[in-house]
Amino acid sequence: PSCPLRGGYVNLPDVDISWRMVLNAITTFSTCIQFVQLLTINDKLAAFTYTIGRMFEDVYRNLLVISIIMVSFAATLSVMREDSFQTFDVSIVGLLRTIVGLHSPSTTYVSSPGAFVIILFVVIIDIGFLNILIAQLALAYESLTKETAGFSRMNRAFTTVEIESLMPLATRRKIFLELQFDQPLEFDNGDSGPSGGIQVLEPASVRADPRYVPDRIMRFTGEA
Repeated sequence: PSCPLRGGYVNLPDVDISWRMVLNAITTFSTCIQFVQLLTINDKLAAFTYTIGRMFEDVYRNLLVISIIMVSFAATLSVMREDSFQTFDVSIVGLLRTIVGLHSPSTTYVSSPGAFVIILFVVIIDIGFLNILIAQLALAYESLTKETAGFSRMNRAFTTVEIESLMPLATRRKIFLELQFDQPLEFDNGDSGPSGGIQVLEPASVRADPRYVPDRIMRFTGEA
């Protein structure tokens, strides 16, 4: 096979890629990428991974729109039978190379309407959507990093729930019973609070801190 490049065609070597090889590669990548979950042990790394995951949502939406626009322009160039864009698949590869700047196809013998279509595509994608994507990522990162501690705990809780879903039901039930979520949380002597949580005692030194604000909720002993 040959691929149209700037200055002519370059012969490509025949590579026999089977579906089994592709599936093995995807499986290997998916397995190794799971080690990212280990980063949730550290609060800062957990917040960073959560932020990256949220930012990928913007990347996905932007790339989806770019793909639709690329298909539209590729179909247009293939219908026009322009040089280096004779078929739809070749047009897709050529436009993709144009975006990333990797051996763009030769446009020496492209007609004026074809050149206008290519220039319009570059303006829309390179100048428009890619800059919009950069601005979206910058704004998203700025807003997400303001609450890194909360996001790190959310990411850790999400990972914990995912791991817990892989455990047998008997083991999950045993852990739930050991945590005693059905027992009410005692606010004070004789003051039984709601259930469904884990009680953490507050150190007495907190009340001596000058920034301490007394509890303004009036509590009455008895069952909740």
